[in-house]
Amino acid sequence: MIKLTINADDLRQVPHFLGLQKRDIERAMLRAINKTARWLRTRIARDVTTELNVKVGVARTSLQLRMASRHRLNASVGLNPKASRIKAVDLGRPKQNKAGVRVGRHSFRGAFIATMPSGHTGVFRRKGKARLPIREMHVSLTASMADAMESITDQGGMAYLQKTFEHELQFIGAK
Repeated sequence: MIKLTINADDLRQVPHFLGLQKRDIERAMLRAINKTARWLRTRIARDVTTELNVKVGVARTSLQLRMASRHRLNASVGLNPKASRIKAVDLGRPKQNKAGVRVGRHSFRGAFIATMPSGHTGVFRRKGKARLPIREMHVSLTASMADAMESITDQGGMAYLQKTFEHELQFIGAK
């Protein structure tokens, strides 16, 4: 599983605010870390959706978010191991045509739409010339998610964390 982790140890440049207790600074740090983790999950999902032409909700469910707590001041955003592939049916409404099946902006040549005896409707393709076996069509997310995670960490996840932490300190200090 690919993980992107933000630790409280990364915030070594914490300004010393007069009048704030250690508990208030830790609370601000916790809120900033959690907000940054949610922001990273959203940014990764958006980047992947523009690249693969899938819905944001579908890509977002394949990301796993572990929030920080008072006793564990680190949050992580990683790939859900079960959701590394998206079924073709989840991309939109499938439409059969001469060449195969078109779902959203994706087309699967030689595929067909079928409903299984269990009631599951999917987009399938035969493995050979015989009637069986068939396999369900998927779109892989793993490589593009990893690329999106690397680019976002390079672009400024830490800068967003510092900005959010300063905002949270000002919010707590204003009370």
